[in-house]
Amino acid sequence: MRNVTIGQVGDAVCKINFYYGEKDTGRFTPTVRNINLENVTSKKSKYGLLIQAYERAPATDIYIKNCSFQNVAKANVLKGVRNVRFDNVKINDEIFNKTINPAP
Repeated sequence: MRNVTIGQVGDAVCKINFYYGEKDTGRFTPTVRNINLENVTSKKSKYGLLIQAYERAPATDIYIKNCSFQNVAKANVLKGVRNVRFDNVKINDEIFNKTINPAP
């Protein structure tokens, strides 16, 4: 997603949630990788990022660049992720430039 301005989001600007329905008992393992958000602005949301994947099948290579999420009520949820990179990301006036759980 690039160059998007969002007014208000009910839950999260970016939401990936493996824990729904059958939970981790289904026959098929989801795969999420190579997610890119660039120049995305949000004026209000519950979370900036809510990503909950399985430890055995993490969401990988998530790149957030030049984004601004304002009036975010709760901290990001990042579970079961690998290589989440923030580059000039502003959440409630705090700047993030870091990588979380880098790839080996």
